[in-house]
Amino acid sequence: MNKTICFVSAQYLPHMGGVERYTYNIAKECVERGYHVIVITSHVSGLSRHETQEGIEIIRLPSLNLMNGRLPVLKPLDREAKDTLNSIKGKIDFCVVNTRFYFLSLFGMRFAKKNNIPLITIEHGTAYLTFNNMFLNCIERIYENTVTKIGKRYCDHYYGVSQACLEWLKNFNIRGEGTLYNSIDPRDCENIKSTFKKEYKIPQNSIVVTFTGRLVKEKGIIQLVEAFNLVKDNFPNIYLVVVGDGPLSSLFESNQDRIIYLGRKDNKEVLNVLNDSDIFCLPSESEGFSTSILEAVACKNFIITTARGGSKELLIDDEYGIIMQDNEVKKIADALTKAISEIDYRNRGIELAYQRLINNFTWEKNVDALETIMNSIN
Repeated sequence: MNKTICFVSAQYLPHMGGVERYTYNIAKECVERGYHVIVITSHVSGLSRHETQEGIEIIRLPSLNLMNGRLPVLKPLDREAKDTLNSIKGKIDFCVVNTRFYFLSLFGMRFAKKNNIPLITIEHGTAYLTFNNMFLNCIERIYENTVTKIGKRYCDHYYGVSQACLEWLKNFNIRGEGTLYNSIDPRDCENIKSTFKKEYKIPQNSIVVTFTGRLVKEKGIIQLVEAFNLVKDNFPNIYLVVVGDGPLSSLFESNQDRIIYLGRKDNKEVLNVLNDSDIFCLPSESEGFSTSILEAVACKNFIITTARGGSKELLIDDEYGIIMQDNEVKKIADALTKAISEIDYRNRGIELAYQRLINNFTWEKNVDALETIMNSIN
C-alpha cells in the first residue's frame, strides 16, 4: 500500500502566496511518486470542505480569516470536521507542517503527536510578521513567541526552506536540522510564448524591470518605484512592471511614466510577464526563500534583491546577481544602473544563476530530501 503524507498549511490555493505554492508543488511531486497526499488547510467561503484536486485530497477546517486573510484562525471543529479527521488519522504515515506560528499549525502538530504520526515543521520566514502599526507589531511578536513555545511541546524536528530560515529559528531556541529548499519545476517556464510586450505596446528592444509579489511595505515596493524614477531619464528604453496586489496598490492609482501596474495575476500570467522581462527586482526587508526569484531565474531574468532569506544561497556571489545589504533607494538605483548598462555582466549572471537553479532548486530534489528525512525519522 502507498504511504500517506499529510501537509498542514494554514493557507492553500486558490489563496496565493509563497507557502501556498510551496505546499502545492511539494504535494504534487509526492503524488507523482505514488504517495497518497492530504492537505489540511483553512476553509475559505465558497470552497468545498473536502475534495480532491490533481490527486491531492484537500480538507478545509472551519476558520476565521483575520487581517485581510493574513491570519486565519481555526474555529471549534464541527461534527463534519471531526468525522473527516477521524476517518484519516489512522491512515497517515508522515505529517509536514508548513510554518510554525498559525493556530492551524499548532493544531496539526498536536494532531500528529496525539496520533503518533512522525512529524516535521518547515520554517518559511526570516523575521517577524509586520504591520503598519507599532502596537500590532508588538502584539504579533508576543503572539508568535507564545505559539512557537507551545508548538515545541509537540514537534521535535524543524527544517527551513533556506539556511537563513534555520538561523532565524535560533531566535526561538530551535535548532533546525536541515533544509527543504523552496524550489521550482523548470518545465513550467518552457514553451511559453510571451505576448506581454506586444500586448502593452512595449518596444521589443526595451529593458523590462519586473516586480511580482504582495504590495506591502516589507517587500520594498515603495523604494523600488522611487529608484526607478531616479534612473529612468538616463535610460529612455526601460519600463517597470508591477504584478501583485495589497495595501500599497494605491501607489499605482494614477498613471506613471513607463510604470505598468497589472494587479493580481495567476501563475501562468506571471510567467508570461517574466518571460518577456530582463531584470527582476525584489528589494525585500524580509523573505524566507522567494518563489518569485526562483521563477524569475527560471525565466532567464537578472536578479536584484536584498540579503534576506535564501536568495544569497542561490546567488552565491555578485557574478550571479546583485544582492544589496538593504533596500535604500540609492542602492537600488545603482544596482538598476549597473544591470541595465553592463549587458555582458547581466547576461553572464543570468546563465550562472539559471544553471545553479537547475542543479539545486527543483521539486524533484526537494522531495528526494524529504524522503531521506522521512526514512530517518521513521
